[in-house]
Amino acid sequence: MTILNKSSMKIIDSIKSFIGMSIGISCYILCLITPVLLIYCGTICRTIVILILIYQYFFAGKNETFRRFFKWLKPYNYFNSTNIILEEELNVSNCLFAFHPHGVATMGFAFSSLLNETLNDCILCASRVLMILPLSGLFATWLGLKGVNQKNFINYMKEGIHLFNYLIFL
Repeated sequence: MTILNKSSMKIIDSIKSFIGMSIGISCYILCLITPVLLIYCGTICRTIVILILIYQYFFAGKNETFRRFFKWLKPYNYFNSTNIILEEELNVSNCLFAFHPHGVATMGFAFSSLLNETLNDCILCASRVLMILPLSGLFATWLGLKGVNQKNFINYMKEGIHLFNYLIFL
């Protein structure tokens, strides 16, 4: 049995975070690949893509196994430093967390929510555009993101659930 030294563990952690960031970055391009697969691939490939899209749009939900996998990969360690700055102690409920930087199809805030247990238990509100992107939206759904509009955003606030606000089009 070989025991890994600190140097070996650092290399392994770097590889894990690189893999995590690579998967996160793939979320940007998967939505662009889907039409190509549907147009140029054979019947079996098209059928698989269509079944995945049906699953994404009608059945997919937050997947704790997928979230634990990303927590294990630690994609946020790809950067020199990652901080979550809270200006005050968190209330038990009715908190809204704003996240910056953001964009329509970024996974950075979903990865960052894995750093903090309170944020990990939040509802992650994202643009509905992100949620409908083919395949990219599936990863977002598995990470726990929910598309937001004015009606369900108000309902979440009434329920007193912590919200991690990413980007909202009202």
